[in-house]
Amino acid sequence: MKHIAKSVKTTWAKTLPLASLVFILSFSDVLAQDHRTDLFVGVWELVGTANVNTNGNVMKAPPGNYKVFGADGSYRFMRFHPQGSCFAQEGSFRVLSDSTYVEQINRALVKQLEGNQYEIDYQVNEEGLLVIEGNVDDFRYREVWRRVSNCGEASASGNPTSGE
Repeated sequence: MKHIAKSVKTTWAKTLPLASLVFILSFSDVLAQDHRTDLFVGVWELVGTANVNTNGNVMKAPPGNYKVFGADGSYRFMRFHPQGSCFAQEGSFRVLSDSTYVEQINRALVKQLEGNQYEIDYQVNEEGLLVIEGNVDDFRYREVWRRVSNCGEASASGNPTSGE
């Protein structure tokens, strides 16, 4: 009986560190996911757009287009204009990697988009602008977003050509 107890102790002594390492590593991906999601959380203003199918040059976006990413994985695309403001699109997002995220569109002004999921490439450039590229049907687009800051605080450049 002592031999069996000693064998069990030896087995646990050998496997416990390995099991602990596997347990810890399993959370590292979750923690990385949270860190990548934190990058998005907040309010972003659209400052540039491009049709990548043509020349791909980023043009200055008209004012009044905002995307709000929530810590709960929700997002809303808002438009402000003289006739009134509205949510143009609502859904959820999930970060897949350091360069890709997914938007699931639940409600949209363009009804054909509703219920669809789109994989979008992203990067934050040296000026802190969020540059995204995606594809809807055969239309490939690029958008440049600037994080909205508190009034009086310094913000990243709004130069839309920085997204190239």
